[in-house]
Amino acid sequence: MAISGRPCRATEVSEDVDAQVVEDCRREDVRSLRRIVDGCAVLAGLDEEARDVVVLLTSEVVTNAVVHGGPPARMAVRATHRHVHVEVADAAPGVPVVRAPDEARAHGRGMALVDDLASAWGVVAGTGAGHPEGKTVWFHVARAGAGCSGGHGTTPR
Repeated sequence: MAISGRPCRATEVSEDVDAQVVEDCRREDVRSLRRIVDGCAVLAGLDEEARDVVVLLTSEVVTNAVVHGGPPARMAVRATHRHVHVEVADAAPGVPVVRAPDEARAHGRGMALVDDLASAWGVVAGTGAGHPEGKTVWFHVARAGAGCSGGHGTTPR
């Protein structure tokens, strides 16, 4: 996995308390995916506010992937004792845009929420759900006091 921006340093796999991969994600699966991510957040020791954030961001990123990238998407979630790391891959080329919130628009706030609320996030081009033209959007939500430096950005592969 290529990491972009100034993300938190990856936690060693041996520190994982849970890891799950869900293939073939579709719009109707978002509710179930939120439950999976919330369970991982509990195992990671995230407080209720951080759990709400990771669930919200998962919903936004998965919805973006299936609406704009076309289903199916792929979600991977990893919980450590420091944070929850979520990756969502889709087949669409291009990088999602962080737009300024616009009260007149009902849509287009997902990546702005990721930018505002995630401890770190980024995009890896060329890694989308088995499609070389796709991408993977990833983000971390850290446990309080976990010392994440934050960061974001894009890295073409």
